[in-house]
Amino acid sequence: MATFGRYEILERLATGGMAEVYRARAWSAGGVSKDVVIKKILPGYSSDPEFRSLFIHEARISVGLTHSRITQVLDFGLMDGSYFIAMELVDGPDLGDVLVALRKEFALMPLPAAIHVIADVLEGLDYAHRRTGVDGQPLAIVHRDISPNNVLVSRAGEVKLTDFGIARAAGSPAVTQVGRVRGKPQYMSPEQIRGRPLDGRSDLFSCGLLFYEILTGFPAYVGSDDGILMNAILRGEFEPPSGRVKDVPRALDAVLARALHLAEDQRFATAGEFRQTL
Repeated sequence: MATFGRYEILERLATGGMAEVYRARAWSAGGVSKDVVIKKILPGYSSDPEFRSLFIHEARISVGLTHSRITQVLDFGLMDGSYFIAMELVDGPDLGDVLVALRKEFALMPLPAAIHVIADVLEGLDYAHRRTGVDGQPLAIVHRDISPNNVLVSRAGEVKLTDFGIARAAGSPAVTQVGRVRGKPQYMSPEQIRGRPLDGRSDLFSCGLLFYEILTGFPAYVGSDDGILMNAILRGEFEPPSGRVKDVPRALDAVLARALHLAEDQRFATAGEFRQTL
């Protein structure tokens, strides 16, 4: 097996736009070992200032987040010319894989499970949104990329939010070009699409979109390309989930109507309020 510092690389899990992800084994004194996930910048991107800054920025935010609903960062550094993050290994699929498997069976997640999943995501978000710095001042962290692939579901029933790669905190460096929008269009808030400043209510809109998809098996908005999809979100017209799935209570229509309101001040004020309502 290949080695990476004190880590033994076991298998490649994924390759993304800027990084590759491995399952690895961390060895400590006395032969003690622990399986982890290693995320490192792809060769060729390590010398790119923007990608390097984005990666360091993710580590700086993630290492300060310690909560049972957020994947824990265990290590960060520079090894063999590549920046890397070592994170806890969650034994289970991401929510995107779960939804794909359900669609193949023409099935939906049971309602209690669907509420459990989104409530746990909101619990992790509430912690991140309320996180303060060493000076006691709010960090005003916004995840900005809430989507099925960034929610991990362990075989033990734990739900964890991951990948703060494009998250922003108050005072953090602008690692994206002016006017450039990062994130997955299908789960963006209207203000994110417009490139406006974001706060935690943008994440709550994205959680509403995620919850709608878990409940119905379909996204709230669709489009043949990103432009059409974004315009549909900006219009704010979607079918109530109970209209698509008869077993969805009408009370959840009201919850989602509030979460997906185009105006930020008409949504839930906090992730904690959204979660308590559920």
